[in-house]
Amino acid sequence: MNFSALVSRFADAAERYCAWLEAAPGTASEEHCTATRLVAELYAAAVGLPHMEPTDGDVPTLSPEQRRLVDSRLSAFPLQYYSEIFEPISLVATDATCGDITDDLGDIYCDVKEGLLVYVHDEQAAVWHWRATFGFHWGRHATSALRVLHSYDPVCQR
Repeated sequence: MNFSALVSRFADAAERYCAWLEAAPGTASEEHCTATRLVAELYAAAVGLPHMEPTDGDVPTLSPEQRRLVDSRLSAFPLQYYSEIFEPISLVATDATCGDITDDLGDIYCDVKEGLLVYVHDEQAAVWHWRATFGFHWGRHATSALRVLHSYDPVCQR
């Protein structure tokens, strides 16, 4: 795939993910299956994003009110807390921590939505933002979310 197709693939997945969290929630089963599909889609598309150098373009941050709306939307999600090992590549035994899938899904939303806000004006800045935040922030939330979503119900019936 060429540069434009890879970026477009990610932007389309980002739009679908954000639209889901900006819409009214469905049934518990629909929410679980939709989250699983959209997070997996977003993660796969992010892995394919082309490398981009940082730009001078600013990426806006979401307002606290926008985040509260997403948090409120996720309050009906069919599961919330789960056990997690924070540093999975360490071979030293560590205690499990408590993860929060609604926080995972919300943090993914914020990082991806911020990139979408700049994407319409500055594609390069958006791609850099998506790749950078994927590497140090929302990618971890996505992998944690996928693991717990899979453990909750490994096969969504559609």
